[in-house]
Amino acid sequence: DSRVDYRKEAWHWKIAVGYYRAERHIYASNGGWLVFVDKPLLTDSSFVRQFDEINRELSALSRELHKKNAAIEAAHRTLLEKETVLKQAAEMAHIGHWQWSAGRESIQVSGNLCRLWETGTQDRVMTEAEFFSPVIEEDAAGFVEWFASLKENCRSGELEFRYHGPRGQDRFGYCRADVLCDVKSRQLTIIGVIQDITERKLYEQKIERIAFYDSLTGLPNRKMFEDFFQKESARAKRQIGKIAILLMDLDGFKRVNDTLGHDAGDFVLQTVGHRMQEAVRTGDTVARIGGDEFIAYLGQLSDGQEALVVAERILQVCNAPMQYAGQETGVGVSIGISFFPDDGDTLEGLMKQADLAMYFSKQRGKNSISMFRDVVK
Repeated sequence: DSRVDYRKEAWHWKIAVGYYRAERHIYASNGGWLVFVDKPLLTDSSFVRQFDEINRELSALSRELHKKNAAIEAAHRTLLEKETVLKQAAEMAHIGHWQWSAGRESIQVSGNLCRLWETGTQDRVMTEAEFFSPVIEEDAAGFVEWFASLKENCRSGELEFRYHGPRGQDRFGYCRADVLCDVKSRQLTIIGVIQDITERKLYEQKIERIAFYDSLTGLPNRKMFEDFFQKESARAKRQIGKIAILLMDLDGFKRVNDTLGHDAGDFVLQTVGHRMQEAVRTGDTVARIGGDEFIAYLGQLSDGQEALVVAERILQVCNAPMQYAGQETGVGVSIGISFFPDDGDTLEGLMKQADLAMYFSKQRGKNSISMFRDVVK
């Protein structure tokens, strides 16, 4: 507009941080003035360089901080993943953990342990009474005593116990505890884990039954009988006791197998084994050592007459008839008896003497009892 008076002026000024420059645009129109000022620009080159250096440093620090934040986030994700894996592994392995601290009567337990104890699914605080309550009565006193010893002795330990599981089933648990103490051996914290080991215990019991029990009758096998004899005979020597070994062979068993079949024979062996075990005294044991041959251990005898009474009871129950598939059948039994330590001090020797006595029983008509001491007279 030709009527507008316009001029441009340079404007310089200084403030604490440096020199600035700007241009003013002045318009005169209709008796008034319009002033426009450009954005101020730094004119001090040294300050500009300092500013650029600071800006670059800030940018570098920002990038480093970003990297560190990214690393922290990655570590956090890794930690969460490991915690998740650990939690899953603990759940799959049926493991829970607990913690007790000095001066407190309560115990912090994990959600996994609450699942085992069937008291919930979340971490919680339990009283000591609540913590011990799932342990079955026969093992509870031992568990409480073990826990008290951890506190008193400031020493780590482990314990196996049984506890009440779902639907009232008894389950097996394993507890491991580590005690954290100060320099004066005063306990500060006890940290423990509890694992359900029921499957392992049942597997061990299964292996034990295969190794030490007869699969048909459920009676101890020869190996278990030998181990039992070694333990009991050592105790008998210390107590100056007497032991009887009864070697028993069934009479007429082959006839049952031939006429009624092997299933009937198995039934007879099972029935006879059960009857023999019922006929002996508490603390005595009967084992099947092969085929139709059984052996019995009678301990803490005062004389040979006690053994004869038990042998006659075995003879009587074995002679009782049996019903199989609607048919009556039965067997007899020839018994030979030897005594420890009179007739020998090893199981092998006693079995040899009892075998001679049993053979004598068969020679004189079967289904009878003979003592080795009578055979050698």
